This record gives sequence, structure tokens and C-alpha cells, in this order.
Amino acid sequence: MESTIAVLSDSLGVGFYDWECGGWVSRLRAHFFMKSLDSDDYVAVYNFSRDGATTEYLIEILPLVMKFEPTHAIVAVGANDSSLRNGKEAVPLDEFLSNLQTIFRHLLDRSVSLLYLPPLPVDEKRTRPVEYDETLFYTNDRILLYGDEALKLAEKMGVSFLDFREEWEERRFPERTPDGLHPDPSGHKFIFEKVKESLQTLFACPL
Repeated sequence: MESTIAVLSDSLGVGFYDWECGGWVSRLRAHFFMKSLDSDDYVAVYNFSRDGATTEYLIEILPLVMKFEPTHAIVAVGANDSSLRNGKEAVPLDEFLSNLQTIFRHLLDRSVSLLYLPPLPVDEKRTRPVEYDETLFYTNDRILLYGDEALKLAEKMGVSFLDFREEWEERRFPERTPDGLHPDPSGHKFIFEKVKESLQTLFACPL
């Protein structure tokens, strides 16, 4: 059996600050490649993530994504949409939800199995503002709001989702982020394990 997974995300999907394995998506790709060496099942993982990506960017790349004929897609977006620059919303909530609905509908209409991951809490001590740009702010109240509303939309549209935000905070991953935003290798490993388990449970992807 051959499956193709497209990952549409932001810098977390790119793998920022995972100096061990290149990020949770790279870990997922490597895992499925190693499994394929001893099995007839093959799972290809294509990463369309980009630093700073919002739902607006994901809509733009949908035609490119579909050229790879994905059977599954993981959409993990929302943090950048929720950010504030000079007090202005990057993507207002209603536009974010409209964009996300467009992304979900485009993929569902093409029989792509979907998994959505809401944005994760950050260490606000270092994101109000971020260390590298004094005009850019990420706040947990906005991240939580965008994530909660996105999950309501996903449920309404019949999109599977993976919500481990509470456990993320309980295990103090935000405090381990090198810059307040991006996980260290242990955080990327945690995301990888959660996604891998969900793919098996929801879509019977070979582990």
C-alpha cells in the first residue's frame, strides 16, 4: 500500500531549533522511510511548510500541493495568523477561519484525509515582543482563541484534529523553547510521536 502525506505548516513544520533531527516532519519522514525497508507499505511525506506561513500562504500553495496527489494532509497553522505587528492583527479571526475553511474544503473535495493541529502555547516572557523583532507579538490568549475556533470549525466540517495543548503546557515545553516560540528537539520529538499515533489511529497508516 502506498500513501502520500502532505504537511502544510509554518516554522514548526520547517523544523526550527531541532538540531538533532531537523524537526517533527523530518522525524516523521525518516520513520516511514525506515519502516518501508521491511514492508510493502510505503508512506511518502512531503513538507510544504514555510517560516512565517499563515492560512493565506497555504491557500496560495494548494495547487502545488495537489500535484503530489496526497492521500493525507496534516494542516498545522494558526500562530502566525494570530500574531500582532505594531498592534495590527496579521490575519483577523474571521478571515483566518474563512481561509481555513477554504483549505479544508479544497482538500476534502479531493478525498484527502485531513488532520488539523491547532497552534501551541508559547513562552510569553520572550514573545511580547519576540527577541528578533520588537514590533512582533505572540500572545497565548490570541493563540488559544484562534486554536479553539479552528477546532470548532474542524469538528463542524468533519475534519479530524489532534489537540495536545494542555499536555504541552503541563510538560513545560514552552519554557524549553530556545526563543519562546519554537520547540527544542524534545518538543519536536513529542509532536512527532503524537502525530504518528494519530495517523495510525485515524487513518491506519503503517507504524
